[in-house]
Amino acid sequence: MRRPRARVGSRAPRPTRHTAADGSSVLLGGPLPPGARARLVVFLPFAASPVCTGEALALRDRADELAAAGLDVVAVTCDAVPALSAWARAEGLGFPLLSDFWPHGAAARAHGALDRATG
Repeated sequence: MRRPRARVGSRAPRPTRHTAADGSSVLLGGPLPPGARARLVVFLPFAASPVCTGEALALRDRADELAAAGLDVVAVTCDAVPALSAWARAEGLGFPLLSDFWPHGAAARAHGALDRATG
């Protein structure tokens, strides 16, 4: 498996705007505004797959611990917004799920997290 280029604490690539599962617009990348909490950005290849669901549930179940550490969780997948909305409702995911649907995987690619073989 290929290791991503991004490292903890590294500067995010040029900002891009994404639609979240709840329909809101979220800016991903670039510097955080003063006073903003750090973000844990997680790239998941496919919403509702067994592996990605397990990872998302682990983040959901540790939400209090992550918040206490000063982290806001944001997950990004290549799925369309309606699929993310259904997944968030079905699993009770309380963190933003951002769609990287089109252009396919552009944010994941910019962050060095896109697996070209699986999308």
